[in-house]
Amino acid sequence: MKVIGIDFNAHQMCYIVIEGEQENFDILDYNKIALSSTRSSGDLQTFQVAVSGLLKDATPNKIAIKQKNEKGFRSMGPAGLKMEGLLLASAECEVVFISSKKTQKIELESAPKKFVEDALKSAISAL
Repeated sequence: MKVIGIDFNAHQMCYIVIEGEQENFDILDYNKIALSSTRSSGDLQTFQVAVSGLLKDATPNKIAIKQKNEKGFRSMGPAGLKMEGLLLASAECEVVFISSKKTQKIELESAPKKFVEDALKSAISAL
């Protein structure tokens, strides 16, 4: 199974594409897609084109998004909510939300970069 793990941080979507099983998987790709401005339709369209390109190139079976609160402590800001909405609108496969409690149980030997650690844990949880 091929899974894209997603974590939203401030004005960027950190992602990692993995394929395999929970105990044995390959990392195919990872990176960030930034949203420059939440008030610019051009920036929102640029972000959506980048996300659509990622989904088209990766052809995932599932997308695993690290769940964030909508209100209160550690909540997702307006940029995160917009990025999440654009991702959901572009997705043509199953999308699951992975809780922090579930990702905390996963111990990584290593992640390719620190910024994709939570995205990787979400992806592994969805395998």
